[in-house]
Amino acid sequence: MRYSVWSYKDQQYKVYDDGKGHASTHAGSPTKALFKSALGATPEQASWSVPPGSKLVGMSVLPQGRIATEGGAGALGDIASASPVTLIALGGLAFFAYRSLK
Repeated sequence: MRYSVWSYKDQQYKVYDDGKGHASTHAGSPTKALFKSALGATPEQASWSVPPGSKLVGMSVLPQGRIATEGGAGALGDIASASPVTLIALGGLAFFAYRSLK
C-alpha cells in the first residue's frame, strides 16, 4: 500500500510503500484519536500514520494511496489529546515555576 505525506518544505508529496500490496476499498478509519473541534481536524490529526518499515519510493505533485503523516503528533502536538488531569498538572508546574522565578 502506498502512503503520501505532504512535505511543506518541498511543496509536494513524499510517497512511501509498505510492501503489502493494495488496500481494500473500505479501509476503515485511522486509528488515531481525533482532536474534536467545531472547525474540524487538520490532516495531521485525521490521517493514517505511515506504517513502521515503509520505504520512501519518491516524490509526487499528486498524492498516491492514502494521505498520511510521518509522525504521531498532530498539528497541536500530543497536548491536544492529553487528559484533563495531565493538563492541570502541567498548569500547576508552570505556575510554580513562574512563581519561583519571580
